[in-house]
Amino acid sequence: MTGTTEPGDESLWRNAGFRRLFGGRLATNAGDSAYLIAALWLVFELTESSLYTGVAGFLIRAPQVGRVLVGPIVDRRPARQILVWVQLLQGALVAVLAGAALLGQLSVWLLLFVLPFVSGLEQFVSPAEKAVLPRLVDDDRLVRANSLMSLAKNGTDVAFQAASGVVLAVVGATALFAFDTATFVVAAVLFAGVSVPTTGDDGVPTDDEGPSYNERLRTGVAYLSGSRLVPFLLGAAAVNFGSGAMTAVLPELGARLGSAGAFGVLMAALAAATLIGSVLATAFESVPYGRVGVTAFLVAGLSLVGAVVVPSLAGTAGFLFLAFTPVGVFNVLFFSVVQSAADASLVGRVSATVSSLTAATFPLGSLVGGAAADVIGVNAVLYGYAGLMLLFAAGCLIDEGVRTLPPVAETDADTLGFGR
Repeated sequence: MTGTTEPGDESLWRNAGFRRLFGGRLATNAGDSAYLIAALWLVFELTESSLYTGVAGFLIRAPQVGRVLVGPIVDRRPARQILVWVQLLQGALVAVLAGAALLGQLSVWLLLFVLPFVSGLEQFVSPAEKAVLPRLVDDDRLVRANSLMSLAKNGTDVAFQAASGVVLAVVGATALFAFDTATFVVAAVLFAGVSVPTTGDDGVPTDDEGPSYNERLRTGVAYLSGSRLVPFLLGAAAVNFGSGAMTAVLPELGARLGSAGAFGVLMAALAAATLIGSVLATAFESVPYGRVGVTAFLVAGLSLVGAVVVPSLAGTAGFLFLAFTPVGVFNVLFFSVVQSAADASLVGRVSATVSSLTAATFPLGSLVGGAAADVIGVNAVLYGYAGLMLLFAAGCLIDEGVRTLPPVAETDADTLGFGR
């Protein structure tokens, strides 16, 4: 391990590299929260159709399917350069939207054109961060570090998504897009200060010698393919299909409950749930992970039904919060399992492969959910998502290999079957 931390939670804040990585994530997500609200709401406002918001959701999430192709690059190239350049390029693209809005030339077609490019660049950030963390902090602080990184992401979502809906209704999209551009610049500066070890015992190559890109890609996929996490990945893919459908219908649900402000409140409730789940994740480190999976999605499915049954902004937002808090716990622990058990030289590839597999169905869900909402209604789409969550919980309970997974601290490559 090349990290230089000291015992105790406070040791993470004494680690300059972690502080800058955390700050960069905080800055970029503050802007992203505003950008997401502005983009999705404007698409719905310009078209008054969930079909188009479904298309927007598809374009935002479709690039995640290709994240597996990013893994070998992240494991090979300086992570700091990746993080900095991605922020600058994303900032330039959002600046185009800000300029178009300022000139009165913003259209749904320009929005739909820019969305996949911004999202495509983002696919480099998460694998780079996940590959960097094990090199910056010690193994016994990894869950805490992941929890804090998720806190940075979802904490800003809570604050800015709730506010952005109101700001959008009052001052328009220009201010939100300009704010997002500025946060990308701030994030680039902070990421530039992260010093990531590229030599030592972490097995990360420091030159261009060694296996080719294709060989590294195949190695990462093969390393994961025989593991006990595969059933989890399949279940998560099904659940993410429903998540895509939900994203497509939330603007219409927000309009039904009020306005852009109501949509912002619903998005903030989801972010708050993930935030609280991330904070609570450390309390479940010692709980068998298989048991966490069963409980998390049982509670999530039942609570999502409640969000549909209670037709008010407060009730719907409250049940959405209850539904996605345990999902937040599950997600933090999942990537902590991968990071702590996988070989250090393969973390970027394995994390990218996991992200691609679980995200592949989200854009399809957005398209199907948006189209279905125009035919069968928003409520039917949300009931379908709840059913997928309950099926996932049942699958985790039935599959002995999943049900008996040990706590995060007790997992290693052999326990999970990595590299079989």
